[in-house]
Amino acid sequence: MPVPTLTPILPLYPSSGPDPISVYISSLHRIASLPVKMVLPGHGEAFTDMQSKIEGTFKFVERKAGALLAALAGESLNAYTVAAQMRLQFLGVDWEQLDLSHRCAAIQEAIAFLEFLRFDGRVVRHESDGVYYYARA
Repeated sequence: MPVPTLTPILPLYPSSGPDPISVYISSLHRIASLPVKMVLPGHGEAFTDMQSKIEGTFKFVERKAGALLAALAGESLNAYTVAAQMRLQFLGVDWEQLDLSHRCAAIQEAIAFLEFLRFDGRVVRHESDGVYYYARA
């Protein structure tokens, strides 16, 4: 269930399937039609305006996807490079300041967004020397 003050972290794990962001968006569409009066999230305070939070989450995903597409302007990048650029752009955090666990989480999220855009036809993927690179379609 979405939380009003948090944005989702949407990583790609081996168990999450090939496109976890589309699955997440689909689940939000399903719960959006429920007659919910109050949300009791696992994190934070209860809230009542679920529709607004869901719409905000859709906008967040598209904003992040758009920023990722902008990062791919004119060149192919691997997920590591995309993650470093996204952390700086979205959080104002220098990649070098992140510890290893936060870097890994950022890379997993970058892969999830890259794959989301690939399945959506906005990004293509190619492999070179065992590394996947992504470019605008």
